[in-house]
Amino acid sequence: MRVAAALAVAAMLAGCGGSSAPRPEPPERPLRLNQIELEMIEDPNRSRPVRVELVRVADMRLLPEILRINTNGWFGQTGQAFKSAHPEAIFDSWEVVPGTAIGPFEVEIDEDVAGVLFCDTLTAPPPLRFELDGAVRVTINNDGCELSGGEPSSSGVNWLFWRR
Repeated sequence: MRVAAALAVAAMLAGCGGSSAPRPEPPERPLRLNQIELEMIEDPNRSRPVRVELVRVADMRLLPEILRINTNGWFGQTGQAFKSAHPEAIFDSWEVVPGTAIGPFEVEIDEDVAGVLFCDTLTAPPPLRFELDGAVRVTINNDGCELSGGEPSSSGVNWLFWRR
């Protein structure tokens, strides 16, 4: 019995070597998003502020997990669990008050990453995917959040990616 337990532990330790761990898959063609600005019209969301969060990960395999999380879950326990499980992820959070604009904020980083944007409006829209390069504006209105600005991506990639 002890020999079997020792063999099981040895097999586990052998499988934990740093070189055998799979490496994150890099984005095929990152978009080049470098700035984000947020604006909220005068009276959406029953005149309540809206939380907005940009979530970025270097490991493309995490994107399906993020996209399965709905907006209410992201700003609740499910989002907290994701953040705890993935401390390497990068999160930018803002709160936008009705009738105001904030930013622009630099969102460029030194590695290839992918991500999505969550807007916590009453309509609880799904995470936003970008198909724009450059400086992007997020407008919060009665229908949720809309993207504008930037330039259309030449690749038509349906994810938010950017690189330095």
